Amino acid sequence: MDGKILVSFIGKSPNDPSFDAWLQEHRIFERPHLAEQDEEYEEDTEAAAISARNSEIEENEKHSIALIYENQDNYNRIFKDNSIHMDGDFILKQVAFYAQGVSSYRGFQGTLPFGLVFSDTQTLAHQKLGKPIASRFIHNLSADLWVTPDWHINISYVHLSGTIAIIHIRRPNIYDLRMIGNHSPDISSAIRDRMPSPHNLSQALGFSIDDFRLADAFKPIIWDQDSLNEANHTEEVFRYIKNYGLSLYFREGEDFRRESNPLPKYGTFFAGYRLNRAGDMESDGFQGQLPFGLSFHDTPLEILKHMGQPPDKKGTSSDTGYFIWDLPAYRVHIVYSLIDWQLYRITFFAPFAR
Repeated sequence: MDGKILVSFIGKSPNDPSFDAWLQEHRIFERPHLAEQDEEYEEDTEAAAISARNSEIEENEKHSIALIYENQDNYNRIFKDNSIHMDGDFILKQVAFYAQGVSSYRGFQGTLPFGLVFSDTQTLAHQKLGKPIASRFIHNLSADLWVTPDWHINISYVHLSGTIAIIHIRRPNIYDLRMIGNHSPDISSAIRDRMPSPHNLSQALGFSIDDFRLADAFKPIIWDQDSLNEANHTEEVFRYIKNYGLSLYFREGEDFRRESNPLPKYGTFFAGYRLNRAGDMESDGFQGQLPFGLSFHDTPLEILKHMGQPPDKKGTSSDTGYFIWDLPAYRVHIVYSLIDWQLYRITFFAPFAR
């Protein structure tokens, strides 16, 4: 198997005749599918949804590769070829190649892209690909990241030998291109103007849902009776995620009845909000101006520079990291991706909801 040919199909649908022929030639027959296409759909929609989600990652043990697909609508939200619509519901987003012994794989036996071989050490990988844009630990493995106008490459290394363990390859998205200073589509003023203002949202933290000023703070999104009903019955209002990349949090006053919190004992109050970037949670993303001069393509170092002071808390998980600042007016909670090395979500909480 020629890995260079396989990665040439990234950005194509498995319905594409050339890609489909290649899959058939290598006896890869599984394809991603939607929940309504699953055989379980009529009897168990939840099980069908899980099956459909799992079908987006085809881990092929025979060839020691993973084919990672994404729904075409979500893919087109952030990838530069978003004007192209192909036949089929899914796009090949990413390919992974596994070395022998990694996750019980027998090891990819073909030719790897970019002149790489699994016996390459981190030093040799740097010689072949140049200086990485980031080096960090992902899923407990040392990993390097390269981003070019054409490729986004993550390489993880075996603990003891230091040789290549896994190679993940995809095309760069709009945030990757902005991160390296390359041209990517700009956000029009018309799109920015239809986004709510984080400044106004922050000023409204602590307002009762019955306060008429809340609707003004949320403009230009529509805050109507249906929104009020949702806020009264759930702690998080999701209805604005898809179009605005925005979630709203509400809390009962009695849950925070402490001397340090001046909330009335009864009532529901605006407690916080979260801004998601495009593609996250199948959202079009928040397209307005982020506070503190932040941008969704900011690296962790750039996040710290924009915030202007060390975080009060920080940490990492297997593939994300976070910073928390407890400021007088609110708590700022920023999540960044270790894989993409970029800001992913930013959440503001009222002091009483910390």
